[in-house]
Amino acid sequence: MLLADPPPKPTPSTGTYRRRRAAALGALVLALAAVVVMGISLAGGGAGKSRAATVQPAPAHRGPITIEWVGDITPGSSLGVPPGKGSAQFANVRRRLRAADLTFGNLEGTYSVGGASKCGSGGGHACFAFQAPPDHAVALRRAGFDVVNLANNHAWDFGATGQAQTRAALRRARVAATGRPGEITIVRRDGLRVALLGFAAYPWASSLKDLGGARRLVRRAAKRADVVVVAMHAGAEGADQTHVPQGTEIAFGEDRGDSRAFAHAAIAAGADLVVG
Repeated sequence: MLLADPPPKPTPSTGTYRRRRAAALGALVLALAAVVVMGISLAGGGAGKSRAATVQPAPAHRGPITIEWVGDITPGSSLGVPPGKGSAQFANVRRRLRAADLTFGNLEGTYSVGGASKCGSGGGHACFAFQAPPDHAVALRRAGFDVVNLANNHAWDFGATGQAQTRAALRRARVAATGRPGEITIVRRDGLRVALLGFAAYPWASSLKDLGGARRLVRRAAKRADVVVVAMHAGAEGADQTHVPQGTEIAFGEDRGDSRAFAHAAIAAGADLVVG
């Protein structure tokens, strides 16, 4: 997770929107819940009771909500898939995932059949393509997932066909998705509008390397929602890659962007939380 300093005080052009968001949000508290699961409590403003004789509308929301973020989720591969249509994969964490008001995860792979694998017919230790049958997507919903991020390198393991099948399977399972170029996904929880966006260094995702474009997209989301959560897929892998470097990071020959600069840009544009 990368966090930046809070954005500066609102300018006149954004003051109205900021006041609306401030009233809805109140206090924002972050807590690390597990290695890849974190909670965020969003407390609402405490407006006083009206003295008017007429009955006033109920508050916009009742109180805090919790959002959990889960890291890389691989649905299956040519080596096999989890039994029980994928349900066994989440058996030991289902209670925790379902306890949150909103659970958001990074789906690394596809729910599809057929199609050309990016690894060809071989695969092996140097290339991984992840795929599970479309009807396994319901395992995400049963485990408690509400939204998944598809802005990552494995969302295109079986090309456009694989991703189209994946999104269709997620819709049938009633799991929302985000991460396509320009995509803003909004869900409602307890009266709050929560916008979720995904960014990665690939053409099928909103680009984390285009900081100007990222700022514009986050600003658009901030105008439409009370809370903005940004997920980014970035960085290198391995036991020797345990610290986020300064500047652009190259991994496996790929330019994976500047994680620090992106996180600061997103927060300055209106993101309340950046996860990765």
